Amino acid sequence: NNHRFSVDGPMSRTVFNGHSPLSDLRYTHVNSYVSANWNGFSDPETGIWSYTWCVGSRVGECDIVSRRNPHAHLLSSSAWTNSGLARNLRLADGTYYVTVQALNGAVYGGSLVTTVQHTTGLVVDTTPPVIHSVVFVSYNTSSQLLIFIVNASDAGSGVSTISYGLGRSSRDVAVQQWRSISLVDTGMYQVIATVPDGVMTWVRVQLGNQAGLVSTSSTSTSFSVDISPPSTGTVLDGRLSGQDIEYQSS
Repeated sequence: NNHRFSVDGPMSRTVFNGHSPLSDLRYTHVNSYVSANWNGFSDPETGIWSYTWCVGSRVGECDIVSRRNPHAHLLSSSAWTNSGLARNLRLADGTYYVTVQALNGAVYGGSLVTTVQHTTGLVVDTTPPVIHSVVFVSYNTSSQLLIFIVNASDAGSGVSTISYGLGRSSRDVAVQQWRSISLVDTGMYQVIATVPDGVMTWVRVQLGNQAGLVSTSSTSTSFSVDISPPSTGTVLDGRLSGQDIEYQSS
């Protein structure tokens, strides 16, 4: 009867992933450490005697980072940071959950404990998005409407941003610098772009995921715009090149 368990919800304001106070970190590409912070625990009778925290692969578990007191080295509670940091880890890509325990200062019968199991997971994603293909579809010289298709995926944290550019090769954006556009479920993008006449142009895309990792790719072939008519030449009579005859016998 001296232990109270609480499984929080999405709007909880007690336990948070990451080191930024009262802010829940949802995604990270760093797999060598994990941190947490908390707020709101109190005991008006005997006060908070100590905190412990841990990290697990499931809600409420401590199989990744064992339970520990982040303030054990401090002499006074006035120096407590209400946060914890576990370093030198090798976290596999996946989702991890923080649990925090608060123990009060009851002397007789042992401390009363409140455990909050945080249900908002921290996703570790160390791989950038995978761009399977970028395909040029069409370009309308009148409306300047460029259409291309992007086939990409990110199993870890999901694709969150996309930008496109136009280059004179598959490695630059000399024709048009990167421009951010909105993601679409179909993968078919329609944008207004100015393409110079007679310039071989590659469509380039840059995708970012929730963990802040970026991948870049381009179309495998280029396209060009030709809005100028053929130039007029000179018509010469006769079969001899460069000579214009005025008469022939037959």
